[in-house]
Amino acid sequence: MRYVVNAVAACALAFAGCHGAGKDAPAPAASCDSTVADTAVRAIVCRPVVPESLSAGMRIIERLTLAWGKEGAVPGDFLDGPRCPDYFQGWYFRGDTPVFQVRGDIARARREILRVAGSNGFAVEPAGSKRYSEKELNRMMDTIDRRMETAPPQVKDNVYMWSMGLSTIDVAMRLNTEAARRAFRKHVYDSPAIRFSGSTGRELCSLCGVADTLGVSLRPTKPSFPASADKATFVLVNNGSHEVQTGNDYSIAVEHGGRWYMLPAGGVFDALGIGVRPGGRHTFNGMLHPLVNNNRPGRYRYFKDVDIDGCKVTLMCDFFLVGD
Repeated sequence: MRYVVNAVAACALAFAGCHGAGKDAPAPAASCDSTVADTAVRAIVCRPVVPESLSAGMRIIERLTLAWGKEGAVPGDFLDGPRCPDYFQGWYFRGDTPVFQVRGDIARARREILRVAGSNGFAVEPAGSKRYSEKELNRMMDTIDRRMETAPPQVKDNVYMWSMGLSTIDVAMRLNTEAARRAFRKHVYDSPAIRFSGSTGRELCSLCGVADTLGVSLRPTKPSFPASADKATFVLVNNGSHEVQTGNDYSIAVEHGGRWYMLPAGGVFDALGIGVRPGGRHTFNGMLHPLVNNNRPGRYRYFKDVDIDGCKVTLMCDFFLVGD
């Protein structure tokens, strides 16, 4: 599956940008150097696993890639290859069976694919009959890639990822409202293929936690931050006897009328394991996305899950946003 992660979320996990509807790419682990001596940063590497049930179908895909793809192409990356027939519009898996989308003479296409694949363990369907073809979706993705570069700042900050599904372009937003959807369709792309996801901004916060436990505490680096700030910062202090394990993921809530709501801040986080040794500390960011959330002065709450000697704990601390 082809993914694009917004550059605004550059601290997040980087997805591999392979082409192909319904074909998942393994995400490479991010890495960084810690400047805090008491903190150990470990990259978590994810490795792709092909289910045994798909092995026969993948052999067909590999043969087509060898015949039609560029030299050294990864299996499945042949749609833009120099020898790929014009009638071939894309492919995906239906269960264990590869399905090929073609234009024109279906019977002829089937015979030619059979000759190259050396197996009849595939299905053929006319492109555009039931779903957008892979080629059509690729063209949409290319347009979105280009237009997102010049989109208004509010759109850029709100849209953190767009990806290609089987017959849709899935756009992930921090705040998924009618106004946000209109802005995307106006400034970036408008198509029935677009599917939006994200927070409504009215989700109640059900999280709870503690400010300190077992010698481990969490607090903001200062009592308040400007309402226009891009981020707030927090320090985890380990005065306990065990190393604390955590990551860069977090949640933020905001108080309105005595009730707590989740602050829209959806995104993807890097796959780093962070260890804070006894006597150590580590500073974390909490992104506030003021262009998206129009943050007002008030009381906010930061949550972070940690592991202390095998005990799962949610730490939390309050902080304030104030007028500039």
